[in-house]
Amino acid sequence: MLIAGQASAQFWFGPKFGMQLSKNAYQDKGYSNDYKIAQSLTWHAGFAMQYTTDRKFAVHTELIYQQLKNSITNLPSDPELLSESSHNIISVPMLGRYTMFYAGPFSVYAMAGPRLSYWIGGSGNLFTQEGLDADGLDGGPYDVGFSPSPGGIGDGVLSVSKPNRLQYGLDLGIGTVMDLASGQRVSFELRYSKGHSHMALGQEKLLEGASYSENYRYANNQLMASIGFLFGYDPSDKRKGSSTNKLSNKTK
Repeated sequence: MLIAGQASAQFWFGPKFGMQLSKNAYQDKGYSNDYKIAQSLTWHAGFAMQYTTDRKFAVHTELIYQQLKNSITNLPSDPELLSESSHNIISVPMLGRYTMFYAGPFSVYAMAGPRLSYWIGGSGNLFTQEGLDADGLDGGPYDVGFSPSPGGIGDGVLSVSKPNRLQYGLDLGIGTVMDLASGQRVSFELRYSKGHSHMALGQEKLLEGASYSENYRYANNQLMASIGFLFGYDPSDKRKGSSTNKLSNKTK
């Protein structure tokens, strides 16, 4: 049920989920000219929390799991190539939020701040006409691992020798909040996240004997849309209740 005014609470917390459209920005601009690199649509989900300082300002943070994908195919003039990978990321944005205006149970806000992300691991699949073994088998599926020494796909694991597992970026966004009842609200957000860290510092040979190497020198940029269900908590309400109980006991 909608309420006429804005729900008041100092802390808000709850689950959120949504989708993101990702595009990789490579340090080597020529890499994008040599291969066709597709945008990817993936999902994210996690937990959001915010601390409201007053009616307009709030500090917002999240603990989000993201799945980011990368799909690379050859240009018509090159040997046949298909490289697909999916990477698991934990992200923690720290955002300042400013409410621009209110309209009954609705409010519209802008938010901005840094994002820290941690690369957990991933998996992929590779096919190329080069580097086939005597049985004519291609690279096949693999898991992404991390190792200080370079190596191709060994025992089904791609060893990334120079990973940048802790990454940072900048988030800018806009959103709206709809208050449903006392202490409950729904948020809708559209956010752009610009990556400032490369996934890794080099390239990895995926198949022995093949000329193709996977280029990890790219930052991931995302356009994110999400919905959150938030529940409010105000410590002052608990203190008021405690004071009222003490006063009631004294009058007995």
